[in-house]
Amino acid sequence: MKNILAPVDFSKEAAHAALYAGALAQHLNAQLTLLFVFHMPIPISEAPYPIDFDTLEKENRKMLKDLAEEIESKYQVKAKQMIIAGFADDEILDATAGNEYDLIVMGSRGSGNRLSEWMGSTTTAVLTKSVVPVLVIPEHVTFSIPRVIALACDFQKTTKARVFAPLSSLSRQFESTVKILNVSEEKEQEALQDKNSELEKQLNGIPHTYCFESAIDVEKGINKFLNAHPADWMAIVVHKHSFINRLFFETYAKPLAMHTRIPLLALSEAVSVHAVKA
Repeated sequence: MKNILAPVDFSKEAAHAALYAGALAQHLNAQLTLLFVFHMPIPISEAPYPIDFDTLEKENRKMLKDLAEEIESKYQVKAKQMIIAGFADDEILDATAGNEYDLIVMGSRGSGNRLSEWMGSTTTAVLTKSVVPVLVIPEHVTFSIPRVIALACDFQKTTKARVFAPLSSLSRQFESTVKILNVSEEKEQEALQDKNSELEKQLNGIPHTYCFESAIDVEKGINKFLNAHPADWMAIVVHKHSFINRLFFETYAKPLAMHTRIPLLALSEAVSVHAVKA
């Protein structure tokens, strides 16, 4: 991991995630870029706005500079600064489309009954559409080296080895152990034992174990696993097909996101070539 993008909107959650990204960049010896996207409302009358574009951009640059200086002071990481006018999720996805970044770090609100409320609509949109891995940071989590990474897998779906490459890279850099979780009905587990070959290609040489939780209710299985197997990060695979994506998030990722207080690493099934090589 050589290049990390941290989008910010100057909320406390985003600022916290940016500081986490600074600590992460320090440990990985990576370049950090702070990105702020602002949207100028379209006038609906001839009445002038109380603030013009240039003034707004100047104020935003000052806040972004202050955040970059705080990161440099705390973590000795000199962050690049980018300000773009547009819609946040579109501009974040466009910024990562050129294969320059290996990881996106974003904040979550940590409350709400829906995934978009818990993460925020921008974080949710980026997480579900990005070809670059996204690390979502809960509001009160401070950085520590992820010695144990839990990976939630659905072995009934075929996932190519390249999807797990970013997880492999991070695990090697942090010398992490990976605990692989599958929640299914007990009668299905024996059949699922053989569906790990693609994952094994990326985890070769990395300490890892398989954990099978017997449960009809995925959420209960996840909670049981997390109670018995403490982890520093949780990783999931985001599938590219829209229907599968929605179904997976409702049955698997949503319980993970909303009931864990650890960073959530989302691996894209449509992972970019750059992310694979990072």
